[in-house]
Amino acid sequence: MTEYSYDYKKPLTWWAVAVRPRWIAALLLALGIAAAFGSLGQWQLERAFESNHALTPVAKPAVPIEQLMTAGQTLAPNVVGRKATASTMLDQTMIFIIEDRLQLDARHGFWLVAAANEANGSRLFEVLGFTADRKVADRVQYELATGSRVQAFMPVRGILGGTEEPVAPFRGRTARSLSLAQLVNAQGAKVQSTYPAFLILDKHFTEPGLEPITMKSVTEAEVNWLNAFYAIEWSLFAGFAVFLWWRLVRDAQLRELEESASHAK
Repeated sequence: MTEYSYDYKKPLTWWAVAVRPRWIAALLLALGIAAAFGSLGQWQLERAFESNHALTPVAKPAVPIEQLMTAGQTLAPNVVGRKATASTMLDQTMIFIIEDRLQLDARHGFWLVAAANEANGSRLFEVLGFTADRKVADRVQYELATGSRVQAFMPVRGILGGTEEPVAPFRGRTARSLSLAQLVNAQGAKVQSTYPAFLILDKHFTEPGLEPITMKSVTEAEVNWLNAFYAIEWSLFAGFAVFLWWRLVRDAQLRELEESASHAK
């Protein structure tokens, strides 16, 4: 074991102990643990704000979408949650996977979202369904993008859902949030008037191979306070890992100072 000598007349500083190899190694370990705790805290924090907790449609009959909003215009109040119908043709060049979606039965999974065009040239983004299996999501996305489809305007019905704030950039054709702005600006998107809300298709129009989407609300994000508490807890653990390293170095310094004082007598 390496022994360190010092001048008894010169007080041993904390930094002099901290820069020794074993304490530098201990610092790297503490920083690694803190980073792991920080990642867990971020993961919990993301789940504290679930935007797709709930499906509560407004108790009114479905009406044509153009009666509720206009493509290219701002979304009017009290439109989100309304039932709407449309006649659209799927755009096979714009099929997207949205990660980390939550069903009513607490399963996490994926949504398939596609751009669709109306006869007047307006674009509507439709949420086609849910799957808990990424392989299924990839397969359905591929089949929609490459398969032969009837090139005709087909009737669809669903519930209007509002856009979410983007939380991360696109990875290919995969996103972590249902952001209308991100989808409109996605690679390959054509410049055309777009409706300011999503049409979440009901069970009768869900894409084959996918499950109908179930939620508690399509309006505002809800805060899961238990997950928020866990996020704070993990952050405290991360800070404690670094503090513990500092405390151990400090104890080593005090111990050597006491030994030096006894030698000086």
